[in-house]
Amino acid sequence: MLKATTILLAVLLAFICQEQVNAHVGRGMPVHHHLKPRVGATTDQDRQLSIYRRSLHHDNDKRTHFLHESIHENVRRAVAKDRRELPPFDKRQSSSNFGGSTQSGSTGQTSDHGTTEDSAARLHNPSEQCTPYTLPAISHIIPQFPTVWDVADILPGDTEAMQLLQTINASGIVPADIGVRGTQPSSLIGSGLDGNYPLGQDPDCWWTDKMCTIPKHPGLLPDVTTCNEPYTWGYTFDDGPNCTHNALYDMWAANKQKASLMYIGSNVMDWPLEAQRGIVDGHHICVHTWSHRYMTALTTNQAFAELWYTIKVIKYVMGVTPTCWRPPYGDVDDRIRGIAQGLGLRTIMWNVDTNDWNIAPYGPIPTASMRQTYSSIISMATMAPAATGGVIVLEHELEQSAMNMSIEQYPAVKAAWKHVVPLNACLNITNPYPEDITYPDFNHYISGNVVASGLPDNHMDIATTAKVTAQGTLSGMGSTFPTATDGAGNSQKSLAQTAAPIGTDAARTTASANAQGGKEFSGASLSSPVSLLAPMLVAGCAMIGALLVFV
Repeated sequence: MLKATTILLAVLLAFICQEQVNAHVGRGMPVHHHLKPRVGATTDQDRQLSIYRRSLHHDNDKRTHFLHESIHENVRRAVAKDRRELPPFDKRQSSSNFGGSTQSGSTGQTSDHGTTEDSAARLHNPSEQCTPYTLPAISHIIPQFPTVWDVADILPGDTEAMQLLQTINASGIVPADIGVRGTQPSSLIGSGLDGNYPLGQDPDCWWTDKMCTIPKHPGLLPDVTTCNEPYTWGYTFDDGPNCTHNALYDMWAANKQKASLMYIGSNVMDWPLEAQRGIVDGHHICVHTWSHRYMTALTTNQAFAELWYTIKVIKYVMGVTPTCWRPPYGDVDDRIRGIAQGLGLRTIMWNVDTNDWNIAPYGPIPTASMRQTYSSIISMATMAPAATGGVIVLEHELEQSAMNMSIEQYPAVKAAWKHVVPLNACLNITNPYPEDITYPDFNHYISGNVVASGLPDNHMDIATTAKVTAQGTLSGMGSTFPTATDGAGNSQKSLAQTAAPIGTDAARTTASANAQGGKEFSGASLSSPVSLLAPMLVAGCAMIGALLVFV
């Protein structure tokens, strides 16, 4: 009897040890080196934890506000010619004193810059590229949009937006039990946090907490986090369009390379001709919000407006209705996912970050260190996970240093990775917009047929009125994303188009396996100390149990 009891205790001890390992491995600070502590604390049951958010620009004492100084460098370049007064140092770009076509620039300035996408694309001097210009069509539509770089909200009298949000809320797709995380505007710089969020449980799938990408509320589709195609580099760029991006876009054109471009609505309004180049050149266009704020810190009306007015300005300026978006800083939870899905936007994340937005001279990372970062990402092409699925890499069209680094590293990326493709290709999305534009699928793209059909020409107009229709189904049943292939033409089910509502346990389990299984490149390899911790503890528990048996 004593022996049986001892054996039972040994088995129980082994299970307890295993459960402790499962409960703590991977908890706490995310492995990504670009995440730094945000001021404030929350609770994980009875244990205090710091909240980690993607590094904000207030980390640098010289940057007293929450937005990146590199944008202000664009402001300085652009206004230097006119000796205009700089805007207040609290916005990325300000329509009050600057901003491409949102200003009443002189006829001479517009003539210097050009009035078509083609003329703007031919400029190569940064000061010329960033010269403010005026377009009559933009002046006409400005009243229909929020002030650029201000937090968006539904404009007074915008019945179309109000009715659409009411429809989305009435559908039940936006969880009613999730509130705003912090208060405006202090939450944007790291204060005003709710101290009661249970981080360990993460009931709202808050990416900023545990990098959760599988929604925990019913009816929501999982985030897209990886390319399912083997040996594939998912080529994505945030924060465009940038007024100095012609060198980067020229390099892409020379190499027949396309990318997925996450455009900020205020940038599209400020630099419409530069935005048009993105679609004229055949790139894949997604939404990156109106003013680049932490989305979970916004009210539902504000979060909706950040997305809706960006969709709308892209439609007016570029002629397409995007169906994808990426949250600034990755900050998203199930409330924000529901709003985005109601607008027909699939949430696109990443699983590899270059951190290029921090490159010197605008950030603290030296050029040599950034080259090492790229080298480490490029070397992932030789690792075992690359054989079963690719990566989605985060780069930035933010300022010249970051774009120059992308240009410099492109040959090495192409040499190491078999396929460098936009997300529409790696996910086999041939019709990413409701408009009649067809992109090549993965197999056509990698065979050299990279040009989409139905694209506008380089003298496209800016619409002064347009019908913008949200593409959401208001449910998790189905997706605009078709299946991917295994690289040999064989169809395989992808995380990108899980059809069942993700709120169900079965669907969540399946999606979680896809998102976190062998196709993911994690921060620790299988031979790392962290990955060995679980089997070591289990083995230790088993040894203790064995000793108890023989005592």
